[in-house]
Amino acid sequence: MRVPWRSTATCGHLSPAGTIALEGFFHQRAEIATEPISPGQKGAYFFETTISMKTDAKEKFGIFQIHDARLGCAPPLVIYVYPDGRLNLTSDIKTGPGESCIRGALNNRFSKSRIRRDGTPPKLSVLVEFNGQGGFKATLSLDGKQQISGWYDPSKQPAEFRSRKFYFKHGVYSQRMFDYVMTSTDMSVKKVVVK
Repeated sequence: MRVPWRSTATCGHLSPAGTIALEGFFHQRAEIATEPISPGQKGAYFFETTISMKTDAKEKFGIFQIHDARLGCAPPLVIYVYPDGRLNLTSDIKTGPGESCIRGALNNRFSKSRIRRDGTPPKLSVLVEFNGQGGFKATLSLDGKQQISGWYDPSKQPAEFRSRKFYFKHGVYSQRMFDYVMTSTDMSVKKVVVK
């Protein structure tokens, strides 16, 4: 089963680099998203793409997310690319309005492999295993080599702030604008059976 993608570029303007600038804390967003997935759904999804990033900038940026449309706090999962090219899994558990949250719900480890900014195209893979209770395990791989993984466990989350839907997002998401060209090819999300 393939999950359809849709563009999340619903407002903003194009910058000279062809990125989309929106109001809010993160000023650069050029991303696409899947249709919603129910937090009550149990099963695994495998996201895979080959990316090529060309930029002279050293900005940290998000490249993949599992979002739930929350306002405030980090989403259930953001995979950030840091200035040195290493990747990290970031997550918050929302406990109240605004920025009331438990920070760093997944882990603070970094990948050993790196995404270069010279156009070298690594294969980025994310296996997401939903437990059917609003939680999931995410495992990140680069070029087929497992890098880092972590569990999102919302059991400490008040019912009114639990996720009502999940969707995957892929693209460039950063606090500050920077010029870049990113190409994502052979991108897919498939429902898979994990043994």
